[in-house]
Amino acid sequence: MKRNFICAALALCALCASAELRFQSLDNKRDTNISLTESDGRSDIRITDAVFHNGGKAFPVKNVKCETKDGQTRYQLKFKRLTTFKNCYLTLKADGREQTIDIQSRLLE
Repeated sequence: MKRNFICAALALCALCASAELRFQSLDNKRDTNISLTESDGRSDIRITDAVFHNGGKAFPVKNVKCETKDGQTRYQLKFKRLTTFKNCYLTLKADGREQTIDIQSRLLE
């Protein structure tokens, strides 16, 4: 019984420790750059398979940069330059866990 309780507690801790990436900004000067921040300030998150979906088309990431400053971790994802944004969202894997980040609703704010 104790072993089951400890296993359940460890599994809950692992779920709580997973990365929570949030959309910060979109810059469209040269390329389309999307900035994400990590709420726990971890700098060891591995981002893979990032794809920007816009208007029914998928655009794979060109480059990913990470910088940590004052406990805040910021990820810069570079995509092909786009001129219009319609129904856009971002799918990526952070530490092997797939996430979908809604960009369109944040652009409307």
